[in-house]
Amino acid sequence: MRKIYDIHMHLIPEVDDGAWNLDMALTMVQMAYHQGVRKIFATPHSSAFREGPERVEAQYRRLVEHAGRLYPDLEILMGCEVLLTEFSLEQIIKELGEGRIPSMNGTGWVLAEFRQDVDAQEAEKCIDRLKSRGWNLILAHAERYRFASVDHTVLRSMAEKGCLIQVNACSLDREECVWIRENARWMLEERLISFLGSDAHRTFHRPPEVEGGTEYLYGHTEREYADAVAFGNAQMLLCGNGRKNGADGS
Repeated sequence: MRKIYDIHMHLIPEVDDGAWNLDMALTMVQMAYHQGVRKIFATPHSSAFREGPERVEAQYRRLVEHAGRLYPDLEILMGCEVLLTEFSLEQIIKELGEGRIPSMNGTGWVLAEFRQDVDAQEAEKCIDRLKSRGWNLILAHAERYRFASVDHTVLRSMAEKGCLIQVNACSLDREECVWIRENARWMLEERLISFLGSDAHRTFHRPPEVEGGTEYLYGHTEREYADAVAFGNAQMLLCGNGRKNGADGS
């Protein structure tokens, strides 16, 4: 079984449009674990932290306590999927700096998404501004943006600026939308992908399916690169300050 780190999952129950309750969240953990996932980044939408940060933290602790009893070798780390827009960017930078919106496991890396209809100019402006304020950006589910399909030079430019790319594992092997699947595979061919994630929301809606995409990754690239994408990059860049299941951060 492959070792996989899923850096994008809406796993914390009852805080956003992800897991409905603890039972569903634990079922999602079980599904991921049986596919080889050993580290999960729980990444609620940034709106969850604005609406109730104490609730997010309490639900996170409750989740890792229960998951730790079932899977002691699994680690669940706190992250956030931050929605970036040109108009909200300064507020987001302020909230990141104050810790009101978390980065990925307390590192300098921010998992960020854009509106689906964002144009390349706005996306690059946001990336440049975050970078200038000391934050590094991971572009969530990059294959789902039209600008990535229309002009491939945009993603290369972002990568040259230090922006790393996460794709949804299922986009590589079972995505029904042709242009999204083709985007993901082109990024793989160009070695632009740095991380895998499931972007799982529920057990039945975008479930935590990573095994097939991981096998596609290993079947179409060299082992060293595949290992880096499946778990190595996350281990090196995002896991240094990890809080283990049931831990209090000490």
